[in-house]
Amino acid sequence: MFRIPLALTIVFFTLSMVLGVMVSREESRLPFSAFWGSLLLFLLFSSLFLYSYAPLWIAIAPLIPAAMITLLFSASRKNARNRSTEAGEDDEKS
Repeated sequence: MFRIPLALTIVFFTLSMVLGVMVSREESRLPFSAFWGSLLLFLLFSSLFLYSYAPLWIAIAPLIPAAMITLLFSASRKNARNRSTEAGEDDEKS
């Protein structure tokens, strides 16, 4: 029963490493969200695996960086949309 989260943890860890290298190349066509998604899934499944062997307060530990990454990523996308909207309004004014 607990082998599935462990196997998925290993798969998503490896996938996030490979995607991180591929996305960092200049000629890459992969979106950054592929790397961040695999990293967040790695943290989620590592938390599920830890929950089967450790107390809850230890198992929650990987979810804290996952929540921080998600909030920072969504805030940066929101700021980028606001900047592009403001730039469009500035172009219309001039």
